[in-house]
Amino acid sequence: MKHIPTTQRGFSLLQVSILITVMAILSTSMLPSLIAGHKEKLAERVLRDLFALQEAAEAYHHQHGIWPGEESFCTASASSKGMMVLVAQGFLSQSLREPLSQKPYRLGYMENEQGCALEIALPEDTKLGTKPGQAQNILNTFAPLHCPQGEEQGACSFRLAPPTLSDALREKVDQTLQPRLDDVADLWAEKVRKQKEEAEDASTYEIRLSPGDAEICASGYRAKELEQQHYHAGHRNSLELIHGNGAMCPPVPKGWLGYTCYLHCEKR
Repeated sequence: MKHIPTTQRGFSLLQVSILITVMAILSTSMLPSLIAGHKEKLAERVLRDLFALQEAAEAYHHQHGIWPGEESFCTASASSKGMMVLVAQGFLSQSLREPLSQKPYRLGYMENEQGCALEIALPEDTKLGTKPGQAQNILNTFAPLHCPQGEEQGACSFRLAPPTLSDALREKVDQTLQPRLDDVADLWAEKVRKQKEEAEDASTYEIRLSPGDAEICASGYRAKELEQQHYHAGHRNSLELIHGNGAMCPPVPKGWLGYTCYLHCEKR
């Protein structure tokens, strides 16, 4: 019977051993670069989170005058309270989490020469930025990275000064608002002029005063009566007239509810 040679052969034990050895050497040599590349990717994602968090926190500060979660005194350790405030009020769509630990970033506050600074802290068990390297260099492009001394792991943080409007933006705001304010002033002056003209044709008219304001009756009129009406009250009570042709609405005493005064003028 004729033997038919086979065309497929398996690897010998020696060849398999050599292949495994080569793969082990390659993987060992590539492992540090793979780990470093992974940390750099994580640092880049953290950097995106930090810029998003800064934008949200500064937008909140411009609107409210304080940092999110800041108390009346600017000394609070980093916590999740500030992040919760940003999410609850719509400045962030969701809580931002550090990708390595999957824990949220924390916000704290500390006083410095620039005012109340915001401290953005990384989660305590993160390894990003605790040792010098490319990952830390990436994070330092956001702000100087502060890490605990003498610790392998710790909560590194960034400190941001309170935001202010630039001179250019402030000038633009003034240029936009001032003409509108001037228009409002002109309209109010015209309204007062018309009221006084209408008053000249009436035998009596009434002037509404806020607490602390003073007003005189138009020419040809004299002050007849000054009344006071408290907020949430339907009746008025008379006050003593001090000036012959006008009156002053008394300031609101401390602890009192507000009120409105009404000066009645009549023709002489």
